[in-house]
Amino acid sequence: MTWKAQTDIAKFMIESESFLLEHEAQNNMLLQAFARSLQNPATTNAVFKDQNGAIALLFNGSLIFNETRANSTVELIPVIKDFLAERPLKMVMGPEDVARGFAREWLQTNKNLRLDHEFSMILQKLDQVNEIRRPLGQFRRAWLEEADLLATWFEKFWLDTGVPGEAGLTAKEIALQMIHSKQLFVWGNNRPASMVGMGGSTPKGIRVHSVYTPPDKRSKGLARATVAALSELQLSQGKEFLVLYSDATKPANAALYNQIGYKPIANHFTYFFSSK
Repeated sequence: MTWKAQTDIAKFMIESESFLLEHEAQNNMLLQAFARSLQNPATTNAVFKDQNGAIALLFNGSLIFNETRANSTVELIPVIKDFLAERPLKMVMGPEDVARGFAREWLQTNKNLRLDHEFSMILQKLDQVNEIRRPLGQFRRAWLEEADLLATWFEKFWLDTGVPGEAGLTAKEIALQMIHSKQLFVWGNNRPASMVGMGGSTPKGIRVHSVYTPPDKRSKGLARATVAALSELQLSQGKEFLVLYSDATKPANAALYNQIGYKPIANHFTYFFSSK
């Protein structure tokens, strides 16, 4: 397997976007990373492709693979090292076999690194919302006045899940950014009882994320109602499907999304590295 590097991301997307969109739902995270790299080229080192269609984007210290059946990443290691310079590789994400294979090879060739933590995730997809019972309350966009509260929820969500926030941004900045961009929603009347965010919009789909309900409000169907309402809204506004990632180690979460209509389509792994 031979990997070739390309630094002109705009040119690469002209050549390869249609190929990535053949598995649009599975490649949601990668397509979002490409979109962000085009907006801020300084964050991107290069994109790598092999003759079998495997693609890996080196973006802001992260390596993200496409939905591929590549069975070896050994040859990619020396190619990537040429583009990292002094910036460390912080994370790798992709289909289970590809991400695991790369992480193992990367650690073997970088003895000063260790595996900090990992996530096993189930990528789920919905194209129709099931009928479910919903608690009393209103689904609406988050208000600016709620930014402080929702910022604390983001922090607790990251703590509960182990999912890191966006590098360089505080929880308050993320909350404000998502409120202004109309990507943060809540279930509740005057005071929110549950929240959900969306992002990663692609031609036909969009991703649900940051689903959080405070402990004292759980087991009341709030998270299920919030995700279902957001899913309905996006389908009514022209999206053909939605995707989300659920923690593979928490079957109850996957079951909750299954009740709404989400179905598993792929297993993805994320590995984070740190210095010893």
